[in-house]
Amino acid sequence: MDLSVLNLLIEKTVEETLNEALRKFNLSFFKKLHLTQERINYAAKNLPALGRGLGRNVYAISNSKVLKVATSESGFEQNEAEVSIFTHNKDNHLVTKIYDFDPKYAWVISELVKEFGTEEKFQEVIGLDAYFLYTLLTKTEQDIENDIQKKQKELNDFMQSGMAEEEPWKIDQLNSSIRWFKTLLDDYQIIYKDPKIGHFVADVRNMTKTHNLDPSDVAYRHFGQNLKGEVKFFDYGGTEAIMKKHYSRIKR
Repeated sequence: MDLSVLNLLIEKTVEETLNEALRKFNLSFFKKLHLTQERINYAAKNLPALGRGLGRNVYAISNSKVLKVATSESGFEQNEAEVSIFTHNKDNHLVTKIYDFDPKYAWVISELVKEFGTEEKFQEVIGLDAYFLYTLLTKTEQDIENDIQKKQKELNDFMQSGMAEEEPWKIDQLNSSIRWFKTLLDDYQIIYKDPKIGHFVADVRNMTKTHNLDPSDVAYRHFGQNLKGEVKFFDYGGTEAIMKKHYSRIKR
């Protein structure tokens, strides 16, 4: 059988299975539920589960939308943060669309995005090393140039202190740090020569800075592609305040 035909049959089967499951779910009834556990139980019983985080569970509500249900205080706050960010960034092509939400942020309905899942997939699509993203969000080129100057000064001061013969290992350590920062600076310049990567980084940086997102939560696992193949940031409720309040022990 032709592979394209097989893929179409698989997609049709998956869609039919999903539609059958969704017939059990009544959104109007769900919206009337007042207790957190009632919402969690009803969604879990009647919708296909897509994922579970520390503050929210995610379910497929159609073949193009998902339902994020808050399971704890942090989930309510993340939903609220995402609604606020989406409202003020509708023109940002990275922001996942939100179609509906609870006034008290118990749940949100947003665009379905297939997460990259692996660092390799992120790098394949974006063209950027997944772990380099954090560095890009926390350091500018000027920051790195300042780091180089600082380490160079430390090295010069140490060489003039008369301690070089007693602690030669420190010379190697400082030179190694200088080389690493210079390599990092070269990487920055290479990245910004690629318009695609440059625009992606600029958009993510702008979102992170404008809405005080925690850079450690702006990770490859929170990016993916929608049904059109567009890159989307689908889990963007991790502000610095929320992460510090609820997840500081976990991060440590």
